[in-house]
Order: sequence, then structure tokens, then C-alpha cells
Amino acid sequence: MQKAGSLLYAIYICLLISILTGGLILLLSINRDFSSRLEIRDILIDRCESCLEFYFLNHSQISSSGHLDLFGDKIGCTIDDSDWGIFKVLNVASHFKKDTITKKVLVGKKGNGKNPALYLTDLGEELKVTGNTKIEGDMLLPKNGYKKINILGNNSLNKPLINGSYTTSDQMLPEIQVPEISLSSNGKRTPYSKFKNTSAIYSGFDQNPLIIDLDAETLSKGASFKGKIILVSKDTITIREDMKLQDVIVSAPKVIVEDNFVGRIQIFANKEIEFGENVYLEYPSCAIVWSDPSFFDKSIHVSNRTKVEGPIILGEPSKYASTEGEITVDEGATIIGDLYCRGRLQLKGTVLGSVYTNKFLLKTKNGEYTNTLMNATIDAQKLSEQQLGFVLLNRNGFEKVSYGIVKQL
Repeated sequence: MQKAGSLLYAIYICLLISILTGGLILLLSINRDFSSRLEIRDILIDRCESCLEFYFLNHSQISSSGHLDLFGDKIGCTIDDSDWGIFKVLNVASHFKKDTITKKVLVGKKGNGKNPALYLTDLGEELKVTGNTKIEGDMLLPKNGYKKINILGNNSLNKPLINGSYTTSDQMLPEIQVPEISLSSNGKRTPYSKFKNTSAIYSGFDQNPLIIDLDAETLSKGASFKGKIILVSKDTITIREDMKLQDVIVSAPKVIVEDNFVGRIQIFANKEIEFGENVYLEYPSCAIVWSDPSFFDKSIHVSNRTKVEGPIILGEPSKYASTEGEITVDEGATIIGDLYCRGRLQLKGTVLGSVYTNKFLLKTKNGEYTNTLMNATIDAQKLSEQQLGFVLLNRNGFEKVSYGIVKQL
């Protein structure tokens, strides 16, 4: 009886040891598998970064949906790119067996050359500066250059400062390529009436754009839109202070942004963009009025204390230097980005970036002055190299561009 009890006790000990040993082996196996998965994950993350760098260097050779095997190690990578206003959305995914890592980024073009502070088309009239005008950076001006004048009647208030050299400009502005907003079938177009009871609307950047048709309707009080959304109308779109718009595109003949609005949007209009006072468009944003000559009296007005972080562009496709259309930047307004005006520019505020225009216009109580700047500031040196999206074409029409990351999505 005692021998049977000892044998049973020995069996229990062996069973316990077997369980502990099996558990230890299982734990080591799980740990090794977990470490292997972590290692694969790190490799896939690095591969996504490598694919991004490869795209930046070879974007013209990659199809819109390209599959890459950069190192021949069976770790594949796919890149899908799509236009989003003046930017592109890149969806990058790296794959190994059943593991996938994805990365979504907004990217923008950047020029390879150094842009001037000011490019004024040579239409036969020199540039005139007065008051507290300040220009920091090199310029391209009409062959007669510039001169300082006094239209204030007070010499103590007439202290224009130009810090930079100049060369002669052409009779045309450098060309740019302005993107067209696609409202084709790849996006789901839906009447706004279906969303009126929805307080916040979101569309991910891994989906087709959500196109919301506002025809004959106005945006609800406190409306909120975020993501891959295009607000489109055949009439005027009014954006009020209580609305929230992040990363969306707004497309209409006329867009009004009322006082105190804060958001991140790209505005494309055929005829007019009107900014109220104390508006803040965060980077990456833009304001573009670009349409054929059938749209008369194109205009962009940036009011006092308004700040726009991104390019402002006005004009039309043309082989001639037009003085139709007008951009007005009021005193106290700030543009942090390049300003391109294929028309007249009345600049009383500040541009931290490059200014391109066919003609300056100054309106005062005493009259109108052409090609005259008063109390304006242009400083191309203060524009960050990280701000992307505005690129000039070279004389042969080919883009001298590369890409950089604007933000993670």
C-alpha cells in the first residue's frame, strides 16, 4: 500500500514537471513569435519609409497604383496616390505574408529653385515705393527698375526699405499649373439635405472623396466637416464663424468666409473669394480663383487681421499679360505663402513669401496710383521651406519639382 502511494506521488510529480516544462516551452515559443512579429513590424514600418523616399525621387516613373519590391526580399510595397487640391494623398502599404503596415500622408510639391521676393511683369512702367514699404529679397522688375516717391506729403513718414538686388523681368509672369477639382464618378456625390440632421461629417483619406452638393441650400449652423470632403455649389458658399472645416475642399463660383472663422481648407472659386476680418486659415490651406476669360471681374479680398497660411492665386490661362482681376490685401492682413496675381494687386498688408503680379494698384483718398506700393511688406526669406504646394513651371513647360510631406493623415 505504501509503495502504491509512493508511485502515485511520483506520477503527480512527473505530471507537474511535464506541465511546467510544456508551459515554459509554450511561453518561449510565444515570446519568440511575438519578438519575430515585432521585428517584422519594424521592418514593414521601415519599408514604408523607404517606399516614400523612393516615390519622392521617382514619382514620375511610378503609376498611380504601383507595386514595388525595392530590395528583392519578398517584402512588397504598394503606393496609391490621388490629387487633393494642390496636394496629393499617398497611401503606402508594405506587406509580408499576412502582415501589413499602412501609412497615409499628404504631400506637396516644392520647387528646386530660389524664388524671388517680387516678380513684377515688364509692361513698361517702373515700380514706385513709398511710405513704410519693405521688400526683403531679390526682385525681377521692369527694365526701368524702381524709384522712391513721396505721396504722403510728410517726409518723416516716407521711409521705404528695399534690401535686395533686381534683374529685368519678362512681359509675362512665369507659368504655374493650377489643379482642377475633379467631381467625376470616383467620388460619391450626395445632396446636403441627407446630412442636415448630422452634426459632424467625416470621410477618411483611404476612401473616395465624399462630394456634398449644396445647390439651393445653405450650411447648417455649427456644421462640421473633416477629411476627404468636397463642398460644391453652383452658387455662393458662405462659411460662418461657428463652422468647423478641417482638410476639406470648397468649390463654388463665389466663396465668402465670414469674420473670426478658423479652419484648414482649400478654396477654389471661379469668380470671387471674400475673407472677413480676423479669419485664420491654417496651413495647409489655399485660396484660388482661376477660370477662363468668360468669368469677368475676378477678385480675392483679404481683410484686416486675417491670416492665410498657404498660396493665394488669381488669374486665367492666357498667352497675354492680363490686368483684369484683382487681389486686395488690406492693411493688417498677413499672407504666409506665395501670392500669384495674373491681374492687379492692391497690397497694403504683409506677404511672407514671393509675390508675382502683372500690375500693382494703390487706391487712396486722393486718387489711384499704378505700380505703387505703400506701407506694404514682402519678405520671401521668412517663408519656411516646409511650406509646400506652390511651384512655377520653367520656360519649357516642364515642372522642376520634388515632393515633401505636408502632414500625416
